[in-house]
Amino acid sequence: MSQSNKVACDTIIDARLLAEAESMNISPSLLLEDALRIAVSEAKAQLWREQNNDAINAYNQKLLNKAHFPSKLARFNVIAIFCCKS
Repeated sequence: MSQSNKVACDTIIDARLLAEAESMNISPSLLLEDALRIAVSEAKAQLWREQNNDAINAYNQKLLNKAHFPSKLARFNVIAIFCCKS
C-alpha cells in the first residue's frame, strides 16, 4: 500500500512491550496493520455468513432432500461390485 493511503493512528500500548518489540526489529505499525487486515476480513466473512444464513440453510436442506439418489446409486454400486467380482 502506498504511503499516501496511510494515516497516523494514536494507540496506547505497554511501554516495556513496545521497547521489547522494537529491540527485536518488530514494527508495531506493520503488525497492527496486518492484524487489522485479518480482523476486518474475518468480520466481513462473519457478516456475510449471517446475511446469507437463510439461503445457505435452504440450499443445504435442498441437498438433504435429494440425498436419496446418491444413496440408491451407492447401493447399486455395492451390488454391482458383489455380483461382478471374480
